[in-house]
Amino acid sequence: GGGSMIKLTVEQTEMVNGKEKKRSRTFQNISDDATNENLLKAGKAVATLMKGDNSDVIKVEATSLVEA
Repeated sequence: GGGSMIKLTVEQTEMVNGKEKKRSRTFQNISDDATNENLLKAGKAVATLMKGDNSDVIKVEATSLVEA
């Protein structure tokens, strides 16, 4: 068991000199029993430390289809 990996990405866009600049921060190797609610709380906490606005918290779930 435990064939899935979760990554959490926090994306923000920031206006710099009239241009949109994207920045993102990704956290890997998150336990796959973390709830979406907890992931969202963590992502929002990280977002407040970053300077942009329009934060987007993205959960990426990767599951191996091949049993090693």
